[in-house]
Amino acid sequence: MRILYTIALGFIAALSWAQPVKEYFFLMRMDGEHTLESGHVTKIWGFSPEAGEGGDEELRLPSPTIRVQEGDSVVVRVINPSEEGHTIHWHGLDVDQANDGVPAFSQFVLKGDTFHYRFRATHAGNYIYHCHVTTTLHLMMGMYGSFIVDRPDQRVFAGGPRYDRDYDYLGSELDQSWNDNYMMTGPFYTFEADHFLLNGKSGQQIYADSALHVQLRQGDTVLLRLINIGYGIHTYEFPPAVTATAVASDGRAIPQAFTTSALDLYPGERYSVLLTPNSTQPIDHIRVLYKNMIDRKVKGYNYIPINTSQAPVGIATGGERPSFYPNPVRHTLQIANTDQPIVWRVFSATGQFVDSGSSPSITTSSWPSGWYVVEVQTADEVWREKVVKR
Repeated sequence: MRILYTIALGFIAALSWAQPVKEYFFLMRMDGEHTLESGHVTKIWGFSPEAGEGGDEELRLPSPTIRVQEGDSVVVRVINPSEEGHTIHWHGLDVDQANDGVPAFSQFVLKGDTFHYRFRATHAGNYIYHCHVTTTLHLMMGMYGSFIVDRPDQRVFAGGPRYDRDYDYLGSELDQSWNDNYMMTGPFYTFEADHFLLNGKSGQQIYADSALHVQLRQGDTVLLRLINIGYGIHTYEFPPAVTATAVASDGRAIPQAFTTSALDLYPGERYSVLLTPNSTQPIDHIRVLYKNMIDRKVKGYNYIPINTSQAPVGIATGGERPSFYPNPVRHTLQIANTDQPIVWRVFSATGQFVDSGSSPSITTSSWPSGWYVVEVQTADEVWREKVVKR
């Protein structure tokens, strides 16, 4: 009887793993470098693709996004060549205790060890993976990444709304002094975030990376996968020209979806937000505020550009377009790539005239923070550019 029972259990286990298997191979590392917006290069830890398994071995911040289909069986093999022990905790995913990555109750991967995490991705949604050893230090050093579970029918969840394309934004914070010299870090209350990141980037780095720009045309429905792996509140502020509807949270459908102009994400939270245009007016950006958990004071911010395929009324599309940099700008905006005399005018987000001139350098120091439209006219063209003043 015991033999039959064992065979039956083995048969059930085999059926449970009959779904497609997605395999990932990671090295647990403590020897990476990351360039901040200031140009400063600091130290990071993280998970990199293993050499010989299709990976390039480069350690990045954040670690690679794991992306699977709902129902897939997932195998993540890790090797630890570093000097400290690590784990991977699958934040929000339904896994058994042996694969949960909490050191006291599951495998602790020591130097030189190899381990295979195995589980099923049972619910579409947005999740996080991170090291759960001395979490405040190991996570803040960069040992984290996004885990996305898709559906083949491009619905947010079973029976839920459809979308045309999606973007995932993993918000985090960094204390440069910790990363520069992690051997000298103290208790967590000494952590003072001074860099505020989206997918490891901030400020001009976001504007320079087109993969982080939302492409939104009339008739589109875009899914934003918003994730907070930091220790502060991340507030996403949506522009008036879009409708933002929160439809899922922490990998489950929200019983009553709601529209909002601003959405708070607390540490570890994840939201699925549908974005649709509601106006023919130019759409500018989503602002992300990073707030202290105790007093909710804003410590930093970023902007996510929103691009549309239609040029706003009055913008010429021929000729060589001038370039505007840096954007966002603090003190001086430069206009380049034009060999003709120019005249420029600046308008606020509400259409109020701000300034005009003919020099290729525009002084912005006195402008209040926000977004502006810079109109540049040459002998035969008129161009407009959205510019963010930090």
